[in-house]
Amino acid sequence: MGHASITTFLKHYLSRRITVDTQAVERQRQRHALLWDIKKRWEFEQPVRDVERQLAGLETKDNPELVHDVMLPAQGELADSVLSKPGTTIEEEMDRRNRAICAVTLYCGIEEGGMKPIQIGGQSRNAAPPVKSQLEYEEEALEAAKVLVYKEKRPKVCFL
Repeated sequence: MGHASITTFLKHYLSRRITVDTQAVERQRQRHALLWDIKKRWEFEQPVRDVERQLAGLETKDNPELVHDVMLPAQGELADSVLSKPGTTIEEEMDRRNRAICAVTLYCGIEEGGMKPIQIGGQSRNAAPPVKSQLEYEEEALEAAKVLVYKEKRPKVCFL
C-alpha cells in the first residue's frame, strides 16, 4: 500500500462512517470508573464501620436465617454454635465451647484423638529430635575444624 501518500488514507479511512455512539462509550467508562471507586471505598471503609457498630453494641445487618435455608442441618448447627455470642459467665462460655466442639465433630465425622501417629523405628513421625545445647554445637564445630586441618593438603613451598 502506498502509505506515503495521503490519498490512501482518504480513500480507505475517511469515507467510512463511524457507527459507535461515542457518548455512550464515554458514559460506560464513567459508570465503570464510578463502580470501581465505590467498590474500593467499600472494601476499605465497610470493615471499619462494621467494627464500630459491633463495639457500639448495635446489631449487624446480616440475616443468618437466609443463610440457613441453603445449608444442611449439620452445617447450620456448626454455624450457629461457632458464631454464637460469648456467654456472660464462665459456665455459659464452657457450654458454648462444648456445643461448638460437638457441632464440629458432628459435621466432620472424626472424633477427637481418634487417629494415632504411625510408628517408624520405634519413634513416631511427629516426635522432635533431641535438642542439642550450644556447648555440643561448639564441640562439634571444633572437631570438624580439627579434622579439616589434619586432612587438608598444604603447599610445601612458602610464598614470599
